[in-house]
Amino acid sequence: MEELKDIKPYLTNAEWMYWGFIVSGTLLLFLIISMIWWGISRWLYSRKHNLKKQYLQAIKSVDWSNPKNAAYKVSYYGRLLAKDPRSIEILSQLEPMLLEYKYKKDVPPINEETLLYYHLLMQVLDV
Repeated sequence: MEELKDIKPYLTNAEWMYWGFIVSGTLLLFLIISMIWWGISRWLYSRKHNLKKQYLQAIKSVDWSNPKNAAYKVSYYGRLLAKDPRSIEILSQLEPMLLEYKYKKDVPPINEETLLYYHLLMQVLDV
């Protein structure tokens, strides 16, 4: 009978181990980058909504005792906040009224019709 031969252990293919490390490292890097990207996008999205709240607070707190400054602020923040057709229309009707208080050295006090359109714009923007 032939002699019994010892069973040899499996040889590891070192080349495949390196490829495995490279692929797993690439997947881990992709996972980390995607998590960072997701976090930054969520932060920017919430920041955008916080800016809208700040703009709304700024346009609500306009001091009408200084009509020139108030007209500039309402025009500026109104353009930033008006996105739907109704608020754009109300703002387009309000802006010619506010032109009376801009670009002049001495301005008269705010009239009731302008304040009425301002309050209407505030009601539309609050929704």
